[in-house]
Amino acid sequence: MKSEHRSDEIFLLLEKLKENAQKAQEKATQIGKIIGYVSPFTEAVAQEGSFEVGILVDINNYLDLKKLLAQPGAVLAAVDIATLEVISLKVIGVSRTDFYSMMGAQEAITPYSIIQDTRGLLTKPQLMVKPLLAFRFEDGRLFEGRASSYVIEPRSPVVLLKPEFLETLLGIKGEVVLGALTIGEEPVITENRIARALLPFDDLFYHTFVVGTTGSGKTTFVKNLIKSLLNLEKGATIICIDENGDYVQTIFDPQWELEDPASETREKELAKQLYGDIEGLKEINILLPVTKQFAEDVDSLEKLAEKYYEHYLKKLHMQAESTKEVEYRCERENKIAVLSLEVTNKQTRKRLEK
Repeated sequence: MKSEHRSDEIFLLLEKLKENAQKAQEKATQIGKIIGYVSPFTEAVAQEGSFEVGILVDINNYLDLKKLLAQPGAVLAAVDIATLEVISLKVIGVSRTDFYSMMGAQEAITPYSIIQDTRGLLTKPQLMVKPLLAFRFEDGRLFEGRASSYVIEPRSPVVLLKPEFLETLLGIKGEVVLGALTIGEEPVITENRIARALLPFDDLFYHTFVVGTTGSGKTTFVKNLIKSLLNLEKGATIICIDENGDYVQTIFDPQWELEDPASETREKELAKQLYGDIEGLKEINILLPVTKQFAEDVDSLEKLAEKYYEHYLKKLHMQAESTKEVEYRCERENKIAVLSLEVTNKQTRKRLEK
């Protein structure tokens, strides 16, 4: 009788595990693309100061998504079969072994060359990951992120997250788009949607300091930030004190100078997803300092505007887009001279004149 009772318990346990495995699979497909499973061949260890899990990755997914998977720092997620919670994972190591190496084969003793035998690459790569936070997943949303303190069950599905869930797992909230989330230099894109780096609008009411070496992209970042703020339509006023003339260029449509047409198309699509229509800014005030020496021999604001355009803005205009025509006018607002520029497409202008 005890034997039969024990058999019933095992049967019920197996049924529960099977049911949980199915639920974990279903949840995994909702939050991202399944790329592999927690390895049943590598011991998962959870002890003080050490918490690592091995992930076996499907070879097809690995080859297609290598830039997002095969480097430390990548962020994935697993659905634990026991708890059905979503566990965020950080890749801390990548292991890739050829089949012939696993079998102990040596080039010197084989009757044919194995160096060029690509069948050896069919082995599954293994990722070593560190669990981060555990979340409940209900009604298509993630809730209550807390530290993950338990071992993830073997055979639990592992996913490359959809952008909206990746943003949640990383604690990214806000409306202002700072740019794309990347793994290394590769933007995270799943199902043709890019994961975004966001900032709450109210955070910009504090001091913000943008630092970086020369040529690292500080000015480009600020220009994109301005574009994002204007897209919010919250009445934000942008004032640039532009000593070097960097921000005057933002009134022109951006120029793309990539040699590879495919890369250019991809960059344009990324920019459109992040910032909307790719065009020059229409609402921006730029403070352009004019020295006393520059204003010598100028007897009117109109002359001052014309001189400033000819000396500074015309060159930028011709570099930015020679097919565009710029009209400028100068007006007085109290004791301030305001130079206004209007960019017009020449072909459209001629058509309208006819």
